[in-house]
Amino acid sequence: SPKDDIRDGKRSVELATEAAELSEYKAAYILSTLAAAYAETGDFETAKKWAAKAVELAESDEQRVGLQEELDSYKEEKAWREIENVEEEKKKKESEESGEADDESDNDSAESDDDGSKNGKESDDDGDGDEKESSENDGR
Repeated sequence: SPKDDIRDGKRSVELATEAAELSEYKAAYILSTLAAAYAETGDFETAKKWAAKAVELAESDEQRVGLQEELDSYKEEKAWREIENVEEEKKKKESEESGEADDESDNDSAESDDDGSKNGKESDDDGDGDEKESSENDGR
């Protein structure tokens, strides 16, 4: 999290390791979370290892790009922090689905588009510890 008062790197490593074990180290987004946890504790070597594995396991080009940006941040020894706004994403998805339903009723040949949402991750580029918050996310 970009919020200092709720961030706990050590606990994050514990929880992310448990999630990685449960997913048999095969879920890119969980390995990404594990990498972020290690980076938060200052262990950038381990963060790079798990971030690279996450890039390998990416399920789409869009996901791969976001995961590569995260890996690049660890190569610069910068933590990667993001905020997830589940309610906003839920409303956005419902709105898009509602719009698609209206379009389909007007035109039987309507096609739906990919959501094209951004990953919502922003790194601390200037190294001052001030993170940027984003309301968009990649599902983590």
